[in-house]
Formats: sequence, C-alpha cells, structure tokens
Amino acid sequence: MDKIIYILCTLLVLILLISSIGFSVKTKFGMSDWWYLQLEDTTNLYNPSKPMLSVVKVLQAMFINQDINMYDEETSNPAEARTSNLNEELGQVDTIPSDKMGTLTCNQMDFLKCSISGVVFGMGSSEAEIVARMGIG
Repeated sequence: MDKIIYILCTLLVLILLISSIGFSVKTKFGMSDWWYLQLEDTTNLYNPSKPMLSVVKVLQAMFINQDINMYDEETSNPAEARTSNLNEELGQVDTIPSDKMGTLTCNQMDFLKCSISGVVFGMGSSEAEIVARMGIG
C-alpha cells in the first residue's frame, strides 16, 4: 500500500509541474491572441512577465506567520495567514467601532462579537446585551 501511495504522489507532482509549466508558456506567449479576455485597462491584471509578485505574497504571508509581535500570550496563538492575499487586505480596515464599557475601568478591550457582511463572528455578549435580554432598564 505504501508503494502505491508513493507512486500516486509522484505522479501527482509530475502532473502539477507539467500543467504549471504549460500554463505559464501558454499565458506568456498566447495571451495576446485571446480576444475575449482583452481589457482596455490592464495595469492591475496578472503580468506573466513578472511572476515574482506571487512569490513576494507568499513570503510576506510567511513573515506574518513568524512575527513575534503578532503572538497572543494569553491564548498562546500566533498569527496565521491562511492566504497570501491577506497582506493586501490588512490596510482596508479603517474604522473599528467599539463599546467603551470596561475599557476605561479595566484598561482592557476584549473582542466579544462582530458582524462582517451579515456574518457574526464571536460568541461573547456585552453588558448592554445581557441587560437587554434580562429586561432590566
């Protein structure tokens, strides 16, 4: 069984290499002939003559994963970049609305819950939500 797995993995890597090289060659030399993919503004599109951009993104994701300053000591969780596009999206957050309850008294801001495009992240409830559920006030 082990020999079969090794053969299949080797075959998969060979297919991957052949497909990647074929796609690179076809994109570099044949992309100008694809009339249905031609756009007027191509400044922000993939440039096959500069494949190093993808390598830079992967290296930046590796640096994010190894950054000591992004390590949370309380939960002992390091930063984890699950995609190489993460570094481009980091600068898009410009406002973080927050409830100041407990921040001034304890000097600590805890992540309880947030909603991004209607998807709720986090399970915690603020003191205001707890009071509203109990019907007090």
